[in-house]
Amino acid sequence: MLPPRSCLNCIFYSSLRRRCLKLGVIVEDPLNPPCMKEKVKSVKIEKPQVSLKKEVEMRGETVISQQLIEILKKLDETINTKNEFIKNLNALEEFKEKIPPELYRKLSQDYNSKLAEIEKTIEKLRLTATKLGGIECPSCKSIILPGSKYCPKCGKKL
Repeated sequence: MLPPRSCLNCIFYSSLRRRCLKLGVIVEDPLNPPCMKEKVKSVKIEKPQVSLKKEVEMRGETVISQQLIEILKKLDETINTKNEFIKNLNALEEFKEKIPPELYRKLSQDYNSKLAEIEKTIEKLRLTATKLGGIECPSCKSIILPGSKYCPKCGKKL
């Protein structure tokens, strides 16, 4: 197999890092491939030790841990559950005069205690997500993936 006449056509060329991944060298001029030069020494590149819980930057792309994505999904589900409980609590307020006071107090206490539980869960999930690399939107305070250019909730540019 003949070497390419340009790094731009080569599968081993990383344009983001300007490196030849096969030879492990920095490419100063992509139109003059280092593989076309005589006696190019390849450099062994050791992979860094990376924690699975942190975001890792590989080949110029941000790779997010699966654990962070799962936490953010749980956070969204819990926030949706909280919103449903708030709707139910508001509906209960509308029917306050139409139901017996004892039933209203019991239901109101149940909803408020469950709402407090949900709030605690949301705070724990937010804390865990930020520890795993999640970023808080300065505008709407939602937790988003690192490397996002815009907040998916409010659309604010980050």
